[in-house]
Amino acid sequence: MALAALFALTATGVGLKFGYDALRDAYLEQCVIRDLAAQVEITSGKMVHPSTIAEEFGLKVGKNLATIDFAKRRAEVLAKIPNLRAIRVSRHLPDKVVIAAEERTPIAKMSVRGQKGVSGRVVDAEGVVFMCQRGTQTLPTIVETQAPGTRPGQRVADRTRAALRLVEACREPEYLE
Repeated sequence: MALAALFALTATGVGLKFGYDALRDAYLEQCVIRDLAAQVEITSGKMVHPSTIAEEFGLKVGKNLATIDFAKRRAEVLAKIPNLRAIRVSRHLPDKVVIAAEERTPIAKMSVRGQKGVSGRVVDAEGVVFMCQRGTQTLPTIVETQAPGTRPGQRVADRTRAALRLVEACREPEYLE
């Protein structure tokens, strides 16, 4: 009797494992990207192209959405591309993903004392330095005292931060006139 119960328990365990594996395989098969344009939607601004974001997330035909750690990739992309302020990822099970990338808005150009020419470095209201050259001609310039200056992806500090606060204050409606 005990041997029959042990056999029945083992058979039930094997059956559950087989059933779980079959269901898991069926689910994973549904998560494969077959049509990138239909299954992946990426919105971004002017500086970072959606194809760059797709590449950084590893989104391509044949990739399985269920195997991508979107939280980890999101953090890596934000660290790698300082032009991005935020990324929101929405999974629509089983086979769709929507990524909305919010880009930083430059409020001042960055330069280093004694440096000639345009470096392309700009800073946003949060004090994060990033690269942008389009549409920055009319922005005020903050001059840092020591080369090489604040690197893209880092935040400005000390006197540069004070200058940024002054630029922000001048953007208030009461001072625009």
